[in-house]
Amino acid sequence: MDTEVKTTEVRRHAWAGQFYPASPSELSREIARLFAAADKPAVEGDVIGVVAPHAGYSYSGQVAASAYKLLEGYQYDSVIVVSPSHTKYFSGISIYNGGSYETPLGTLQTDVHLARQLTRSAPNTIYLSNMGHTGGERAEHALEVQLPFLQIVLGSFKLVAVVMGDQQAWRMLGDALAAAAAEGRTLLVASTDLSHYHPAREAERLDGAVRRAVAEFECSRLADVFESGKGEACGAGPMLACMHAARKLGADHSVVTGYAHSGQVAPDDEGVVGYLGAAFLRGSAQAPGKVYVLDDDALEEKGFGADDRAELLGLARQAVAAAVYGNSPPDTSHVSRSLRARRGAFVTIKTGGVLRGCIGTVEGSRPVVETVVKMAQAAASSDPRFEPLNATELSDTEIEVSVLGPIEKCEDVELLEIGRHGLLIRKGRRTGVLLPQVAAEHGWDRSTFLQQVCVKAGLPGAAWRDSAATLYMFEAEVF
Repeated sequence: MDTEVKTTEVRRHAWAGQFYPASPSELSREIARLFAAADKPAVEGDVIGVVAPHAGYSYSGQVAASAYKLLEGYQYDSVIVVSPSHTKYFSGISIYNGGSYETPLGTLQTDVHLARQLTRSAPNTIYLSNMGHTGGERAEHALEVQLPFLQIVLGSFKLVAVVMGDQQAWRMLGDALAAAAAEGRTLLVASTDLSHYHPAREAERLDGAVRRAVAEFECSRLADVFESGKGEACGAGPMLACMHAARKLGADHSVVTGYAHSGQVAPDDEGVVGYLGAAFLRGSAQAPGKVYVLDDDALEEKGFGADDRAELLGLARQAVAAAVYGNSPPDTSHVSRSLRARRGAFVTIKTGGVLRGCIGTVEGSRPVVETVVKMAQAAASSDPRFEPLNATELSDTEIEVSVLGPIEKCEDVELLEIGRHGLLIRKGRRTGVLLPQVAAEHGWDRSTFLQQVCVKAGLPGAAWRDSAATLYMFEAEVF
């Protein structure tokens, strides 16, 4: 075991380009988008710790943003991030023994003093090491994915990176965290996902038990949920350790900021992973005001240039022809990086100016180029309103691609602008979507547009007023 921090060693980022964007500008824009779409709970108190998920940003990023958004306006001297080890069991708890952690957004210096402090209470269990960081089978992703969020929302801070090889030692780690964090201004972060690979309904039941225990802010209750099998979390140890430490540091209540599972992002409800965002708070002081601001350009979804638009339209046309003739879809491996952004998209087919098919998805769960190709094929062959397109129609076929921006809850219908916003309504199992250009093409006013999206979902025209229905709006880039 090491006894000193090797200040010249840098833990390079290992998962950029896989779990999150590798480009600093794309990464900043993605996190800005997630923050912009996150609702900030009206809570009081000083944030001592947060719980955030660690899947790829396209899956769990929105839930993570719901927790990190509470930190807007805060400043901390140091942040201690506690993660599980996913690929290798090792004894005890590894405190990174290098000088810094790198992400595409810059390098975070290790808080050497705090790292040493953590090892003092139980040096045989909590020790300086590269295990789970740069040593072992692979570098741990569950810790790395938290760092860009922290860099964006907090700016400057020092880092203590902790990986738990043995999650049973959570109480010992919690005591050590509380003792070390008593000095200065320190934030605790527990990195965890919830249940893994259960059918959606079963996952929601298991995850519900964890959510309730976290909301109750009782370590013994949460520990019982895990030990009894009533709930699951791959980072149960980090959650318990940080909750235990937060309570010892004076936290007296908690808030669940968000929950989702992977089946709500990708179309697979058979084996989902659960994601939770939460925070531990102390006292009743008003939280700081928002100071997290990016340039307006950073908050905007990146638009497509003429070449990108031509590429998407060409691929959509090739995909339609492939569907008609039963050929393989076009190859997309050569496209530019911008066309690999994860965006929802619709493809509309018209023949002689008459609608012939329109299929799409509002979820940005895959690269937009893949979405466009898949939706083009579906619009040509699988729109249930029409017979499949045939070869004699191809020469008279017009194709339109609509790439969607962020989906936002429509809290005030007076903000809805005809020709600018599209609509999505959900009530129970019924869903309806209308693109922005539909209302303009039909000459609808706002009231008619709202009625028609309800009709599209198979609901009464006034269903958007129903408290059980949720209305969303979005913008789209149409070409």
